[in-house]
Amino acid sequence: MQVQQNPPFSHPKYMSQKSIQILPILDAGFSPFHCLSSILSQPLLLPLPIPSVSFFVLLIPIGCHSTGDETRPSGGRVISVKLGNYTRRISIDGSSDAIKEAIKSAFGIRSKRAFWLEDEDQIVRSLDRDMPLGIYSLRLDEGVTIKLYHYDESSHITVPTEEKAFYTEEDLRDFLNRRGWSCLEELNDFRNIDNLDDLHHDALYHGVA
Repeated sequence: MQVQQNPPFSHPKYMSQKSIQILPILDAGFSPFHCLSSILSQPLLLPLPIPSVSFFVLLIPIGCHSTGDETRPSGGRVISVKLGNYTRRISIDGSSDAIKEAIKSAFGIRSKRAFWLEDEDQIVRSLDRDMPLGIYSLRLDEGVTIKLYHYDESSHITVPTEEKAFYTEEDLRDFLNRRGWSCLEELNDFRNIDNLDDLHHDALYHGVA
């Protein structure tokens, strides 16, 4: 439709309506919805007359603003999970295992390290599709960290060599097998320990073949 000398919308009656904006659209196949949010932020009234220019009228409810997310509607049930300053949106429409795997993938948790979600009231929530929507904090299991030492028989000196953190029984078992040890012995206790629950945080241990 070509712009006329006196188009009906040039009348002051229509120009005074805040809900009507006339947006210029070039004839060369330009889609009127291309970069819509950008166009809405800078409405332009056409100077008249302008040849070879078409126009369309967009009715915009007064008080409505573009958010920039119109082209990406989020469907289903979605929660926000944060770890420090990092926040990801997670869908909870799947099973508990699917939700758990989505969280692990989103935050790069590649081990079998335990984790859980706490809401803003510090309530731990189970992972299921019926959990309340909102913002959750991701908590990671700190595990048990021990210090391994080497005993220098010549000088009778105990020398710490490394720190090691264990999160599961499987972690401990794999570590002992790789070192060729059957268990760990705690310094000054002389107990042989081969399970995670008996390890003491920050205690000194050495391997027993």
